[in-house]
Amino acid sequence: MCGILGEFSFDGSQLNREQFLLLLSLSKRRGPDSTGYIRISNKLQLGFNRLSILDLSDKANQPIQSPS
Repeated sequence: MCGILGEFSFDGSQLNREQFLLLLSLSKRRGPDSTGYIRISNKLQLGFNRLSILDLSDKANQPIQSPS
């Protein structure tokens, strides 16, 4: 089972990157194979701890981004 963490704030008052990654590390045992982080705006940031089960390649690492 993977670990997913997200933070959304209407006014932009979010944890800084280091604090967010520290919080994400608490779920590392849920997904020890890969850790991903993305800040989409000053209002939204997402973190992922991936457990590789079906697709063992790096192409399945999260977050997956699209140009659109």
